[in-house]
Amino acid sequence: MKNLYFNRLLLFVFVAVVGFGCSKDDDDKVQPDLREQVVGNYDVDVKFIATEGTVTLEGTMTVSKHGSDKNMLIATIDLGSWGDETIYLNKIVEASNGLGFDVVSRKDTDDDGDEFTLLGYDKSVELGSSYYHGMYDKNDKEIFVGFSIVYTETIYSEFNYNMTVEGKKK
Repeated sequence: MKNLYFNRLLLFVFVAVVGFGCSKDDDDKVQPDLREQVVGNYDVDVKFIATEGTVTLEGTMTVSKHGSDKNMLIATIDLGSWGDETIYLNKIVEASNGLGFDVVSRKDTDDDGDEFTLLGYDKSVELGSSYYHGMYDKNDKEIFVGFSIVYTETIYSEFNYNMTVEGKKK
């Protein structure tokens, strides 16, 4: 009988030592917030591409973290007297020497009350084997994003345009 208790005690001690001595899984580690790398102010060149031609303007862009969505950024592009535009960036992934992200599609109205859709333009940014609407280069601290404005009413389709924003962190 003493032998049985001793064996159980030995088993208990063994389980306790092995169980408490194991390290935590990688899943328990706190993952870094990739958005921290992109957050900041940028001097940007904004290219408007329309059927009539292309216009490039200089401005600034402020990128901040979304308050409740942990995988989203808010980018506000300020073009002075030309106005401003806010875009939301999500699906932020680390790849190669940068971060890739996509533009969140959303419906909005212009100053005249006409409805349009803002959506990502041409997933032309290749990082690794994936394509994105935009990217942040960690080494050069540069950002690029492309998006489109498409009016709902076909009579306003002549006002549809694409925008690319390229800039360097201040």
